[in-house]
Amino acid sequence: MSKKHSRHIEQRNKYLDDLGLDFFEYGVNWTRKETKKKWRKTWRKQRETYGFDDRETYDMTRIFGEWLYSHLMMYRWKASKVIDLTYHKIEFEGNTYTQIEALDRMIEWTEFYLRNRDDPDRYDESLESLQRATRLWEPFLAHAWW
Repeated sequence: MSKKHSRHIEQRNKYLDDLGLDFFEYGVNWTRKETKKKWRKTWRKQRETYGFDDRETYDMTRIFGEWLYSHLMMYRWKASKVIDLTYHKIEFEGNTYTQIEALDRMIEWTEFYLRNRDDPDRYDESLESLQRATRLWEPFLAHAWW
């Protein structure tokens, strides 16, 4: 890893950017440049050792929501070019979904969570939306490959 790259502690995410979310509000970017050097050094060492640093454990709900949304978006883009996303059927809450329909539901629900999680009046609703996406994620996992 280059020195320039190893000093970098923020992470950019195209899909979160596309939602219009504030870069400095991403789950791991809540620290600012004025953060003490010792913390930046600690996080750099953790990333070298573990592949991530402990900032990712501060709000795991948010981190997972960001991860799931971003990875579903990329999976949808990539898999739709390679496999038939209407082939597999997924049963969920009394409905049958194709893989693409399940993807679209999970994307919709995780996006709702990410857009509304910071609104105190909508937090509970946004959290339920993320939880619903994770419940659909379980039967989806068997087909999450391309």
